[in-house]
Formats: sequence, C-alpha cells, structure tokens
Amino acid sequence: MLDIFQEGVTGTLRAMSSGLKYPVMIILILLAAFTIFLLGTLIVEYIQEHRYLNVKMPALVDDIRSAGKGHVADKISESALLIRQKEALVEVTRHPELTDLMRESLAIRLIAEEQDFYDRRTRRSDLIAKVGPMFGLMGTLIPLGPGIIALGQGDTYTLSTSLLIAFDTTVAGLAVAAVALCISTIRKRWYNNYMSMLETLMECVLDEVKNEVDYSQAEQTPAPAKPAVSPYSREYKEAQNAQKDEIVSVYKQILAAKREKLGASALTQDFQKAAFLEAQQIVARRAQQRGGAANA
Repeated sequence: MLDIFQEGVTGTLRAMSSGLKYPVMIILILLAAFTIFLLGTLIVEYIQEHRYLNVKMPALVDDIRSAGKGHVADKISESALLIRQKEALVEVTRHPELTDLMRESLAIRLIAEEQDFYDRRTRRSDLIAKVGPMFGLMGTLIPLGPGIIALGQGDTYTLSTSLLIAFDTTVAGLAVAAVALCISTIRKRWYNNYMSMLETLMECVLDEVKNEVDYSQAEQTPAPAKPAVSPYSREYKEAQNAQKDEIVSVYKQILAAKREKLGASALTQDFQKAAFLEAQQIVARRAQQRGGAANA
C-alpha cells in the first residue's frame, strides 16, 4: 500500500516536472524577447530625451525667479527640461485662482503622478531581473531527472541532450536577468535625478506664483488708512483685541459649519489653517466695509 502511494506521488511530480519543460523554455524565450524590447526603449529614451537634458539648476532657478510677473511659464517652456517636467511645472502656473494650500496639493499630486510613471517603467525590468534566474533554474533541473535515468541505463545521447538543455536555460535565465538589472539600474539613476530636479523646480515655481498672486492682490487692494489714534493708546489696543476676538468667532463658525457638512475627520491641520486664513480675510473685508461706510 505504501509503495503504491509513493509511486503515485512520485509519478505525479514527475508528470508535473515533465509538463513544465517546454512552457519554461517558451517563457525564457519570451523574457529574452521582452528584455531586448526594453533595451531598445532604453536606447531610444537616451537618444530622444536624456542626452538633451542639459540643465544647470542654479541658472534655471535664477531665470525663473527673475522672469517677472506672468513669464514663469515661458521660462519653463524655453528651458531644456523634459517634456513631462515642463507640463507638470506649467500646470501649477495655470491656476492662479487656487489658494496656496490647494496649489501645494496640486503640486504634490503632479509629483506623485511623475513618480508613479517612472516606477511603472522600472517595475517591468525589476520583475524580469527577479524571475529570470528562477525560470533558468527550473529549466536546469527539469531535464536533469531524465538525464540521470538515461545515465543509469547507459544512454549517453539522452544524457548529453538533457545537459545541453539545462546549460542553455541556465545561461538564458542569467543573461536575461543581468540585462534587465542593468536597465533598471540605469533608469533608476536617471529617474532619481529627474524627480530631484522636478521637486526643486516645483518649490521655486510655487514661490513665484504665490508672489505673483500676492502682488496682484496688493495692487487691487487699496492701502489701509492710517489709524486715527496712536498704536500705543488704549483705544487702539481695544480695537485690536476686538478684531482678534472677531477672527476667533468667525473661525469657530467656519469650523462648525464644515464639521456639520464634512464630519470631524475632515478637519485636518491644513484644513484648520486654511479656515483661520479665511476668517482673517472675512474680518479684514468687514473692517474695510465699516471704514468705507464711516468715510461716506
């Protein structure tokens, strides 16, 4: 009974091993073909993009800062950056109506999309570098079983054929993995440089766009009138305290309305900061309206 069970188990495993022989060889051929394709895309990427990327970061940052109002996007488009980098940087400048927090969130989202794009490119070659030796080892071990049996029977031809298949699959798996590993290493070095440049330039563009928005608001907002009383007087201090109390009151009203609408979990630190800035703007507008009404 035990012998029958052992023969059944070993027969099943032998059938599985024999059945995987040709699928493993086909998979190795497909991996080799796809690796050649990835090598071609790497060469094309170098010819079309990487060799033209000749950007000196300090000079480009100075050009962006000295571009002047409304010309930041033009400086970015004229630079020697990659097309994807230009599109991400220009996208931030296209929405001056956004608040600072919303614009920063947009920049973070664009950077995350770029990182995900580069990760998808390197993930394919990383996968081949990992599975190539596995299939090569499977192609090595599978024909050794019949080869050893043939050796016991004195069939040297079958043994030599099995060993030849084992060596061929081993070399193919290792060669595919080595080329894929080189492709991943080169691309990761390129893409780390790309992301470092993009993050630095994104910070610079955010600062410039924020300054442009601040300047435009300063031009539209009339200069505040000088206080009628001395800033050291009791009346002035009372007016300042009353303004602070009003800001806190408006801030609490905004938070209460948002909590009722979105829930307490939505009130993050950034959201509370934005609500406080909104409260300051509301109180400032009320003060201007009261000042205009008093002057009228």
